[in-house]
Amino acid sequence: MPQYSEDFKARVKAEFPEDPFEITKHLENGSEFVGRFLDDNRVHLCNKTVRVLAEQGDVQGILNLCDKVDRRDRLYSDYWKERK
Repeated sequence: MPQYSEDFKARVKAEFPEDPFEITKHLENGSEFVGRFLDDNRVHLCNKTVRVLAEQGDVQGILNLCDKVDRRDRLYSDYWKERK
């Protein structure tokens, strides 16, 4: 199994500090589970959250969610670069 770069591992750990599904272990082992985890944790259902935030007038909350979506999409994209 290929190993992930230290930069990539650090960014994933920073995005998921609670270490769900022992993602740290999978990162260290070079497991393909990392890709599945990142794909599952991209913010697919943000439309409902955006609607609630908009109804509350929480513009900063919407911007924060957009930043989260961007970070997680970038991590998933970088996963594929790491696998090569």
